Amino acid sequence: MSEIVSVIAKAERDYKVAHGRGATDSHAMPLILIATVPILRGFDEAKAREFYDDFLRFAVDWPGLEHPDWGGMEMTVLASFHKHITFAEQPA
Repeated sequence: MSEIVSVIAKAERDYKVAHGRGATDSHAMPLILIATVPILRGFDEAKAREFYDDFLRFAVDWPGLEHPDWGGMEMTVLASFHKHITFAEQPA
């Protein structure tokens, strides 16, 4: 992990220098490492919950959004791995 942080810090310094700012310029926006969260699509909510929650032991982090046209979405977590799953009607 420390290698990733040092690579990001170097990239931030290089960016500042390339854009005419000093490496210690306090007005530059810092780079922030953001985790990628996959979005998986499910058509059968009961089967998806059985697989992810019961079999793989994911826990629901937040129950999510509900929309009449595109179904719902929730975020689940297992240790430090997060994923979103969307539920929609099966296409005809």
